[in-house]
Amino acid sequence: MVEKMKLKWIGAWRDQGFYVREGLFDHETCDAVVAAADNLPTFKDGSLTPFMHPHKVDDIFLDMMRNELLVAIMSELITGSFTGEISGLQTQFFFGRPGTIGFNKHQDNFYAQAEHGNYASAWVALTDTYPENGGLIVYPGSHKEGILETQETLTDNTFGQDPNAVAKEVICPERYRPVDVVAPKG
Repeated sequence: MVEKMKLKWIGAWRDQGFYVREGLFDHETCDAVVAAADNLPTFKDGSLTPFMHPHKVDDIFLDMMRNELLVAIMSELITGSFTGEISGLQTQFFFGRPGTIGFNKHQDNFYAQAEHGNYASAWVALTDTYPENGGLIVYPGSHKEGILETQETLTDNTFGQDPNAVAKEVICPERYRPVDVVAPKG
């Protein structure tokens, strides 16, 4: 059964470029992480902009990044086996208050610049996430292109967002269509 499930998510990830793994973290852990975010500097200063590297402020974020199942999944995606030999590049916390604009179309590897096939991101929904509350939008299959070209944008409103999140936008080939991802808490 485990092998069959593994093949399902590996196939989905390789084909689509994403896979939703429900129940990776329990609701209590998600609630504790949200509560810990009250101690992050951008919560305290009221800006509620995304905070980089919260794992350096509170071990609860580092514990999430070190979660054995998460490490095993990411290891399988990158190395092809559950070796656990991967590196966590960064953590980031997004507050997502009402009215916050989202990221422009982007590829996470545009920022990391890792060799094609050697990079993957884990995004954890700390609340139920769906299109009506600012969910995640993906372009299935576009990950096979490698790093796509970008263009500057003329966004002047960065309410609740890091200005870098809206300064550029990926030029995604028209053959890829956006899909709203529903991601349950955890």
